Amino acid sequence: MLLSQIAAPGEYDVARDGEFDVLGLIDSPTTSNMLVFVGDAKFIKQFGSNVTCAICSPDMIVEFPENIGIITTKQPKQLFYELHNYLSTLPPLVRTPFENSIGSNAKISKMVYIAEKNVKIGNNVVIEEFVSIKENTLIGDNVIIRAGTVIGGPGFYYNKNSDGTMMPVQHFGGVIIEDNVEIQHSCCIDRAHFPWDNTIIGEMTKLDNLIQVAHAVKIGKSVLITSCVSIAGNVEIGDDTYIGPGSTFTNNITVGNNAKVSLGSVVTRSVKESTVVTGNFAIEHSLFLRNLKESLKLHDKR
Repeated sequence: MLLSQIAAPGEYDVARDGEFDVLGLIDSPTTSNMLVFVGDAKFIKQFGSNVTCAICSPDMIVEFPENIGIITTKQPKQLFYELHNYLSTLPPLVRTPFENSIGSNAKISKMVYIAEKNVKIGNNVVIEEFVSIKENTLIGDNVIIRAGTVIGGPGFYYNKNSDGTMMPVQHFGGVIIEDNVEIQHSCCIDRAHFPWDNTIIGEMTKLDNLIQVAHAVKIGKSVLITSCVSIAGNVEIGDDTYIGPGSTFTNNITVGNNAKVSLGSVVTRSVKESTVVTGNFAIEHSLFLRNLKESLKLHDKR
């Protein structure tokens, strides 16, 4: 799609025409040509080769390479999400619909809600009562989903507009639950907000009760996530990782393979592979213990 072909409401100008295939953020995990928004010129240095168009303020045009198509507006982020909410419902950006299908030997309670379209359920799947399966959900083979879980619901994402109103950012992506996953009671797994993207729960991963997995989270294979964990949007968790009870993850961070997050940790920075982190805010476990010992010594001296 060309910028000049956009026929959406709003106050903006096409300063330089360009072509894009999807809307996305600068660091979005896609190779498709993207239209992004830029609120600060320093982020232009982070552009990958697939960033072909941008939305920015008029005074920022001179900062961009000449091969980047540009839309100018006073509120780049607001316009970006207005275009997202509008264009994602139309060709060519809209997600391709498909008819529902359910594999063999599936045991699905009569008290399960399944959307009327865009749901695929594999073989030997068990889905207990009061589960809700929303559109754009793909469930692999041998998956178990316990009572009360919601899969594929819209995520919690609002943009505060310049006039103080809150604009909901619509969610047009999907959820992929790979083979041999087990999801315990009353978990919420939100779908991604871009049509091309998915929230993914990897093969053999196990989720305990009361877990929140936000939009576009990517969880690897054979991960153990214990109860009451909250994972914010766009987090990536590597294979064979352990997440302790009550842990919280901020958005847009990564956790490497074979990492361990101790119970109650508040993870605000990316965690390296095979690293154990502890605390609020979470740091490497050995450093946490060292700091704790020093704090106890100071306390005993008082």
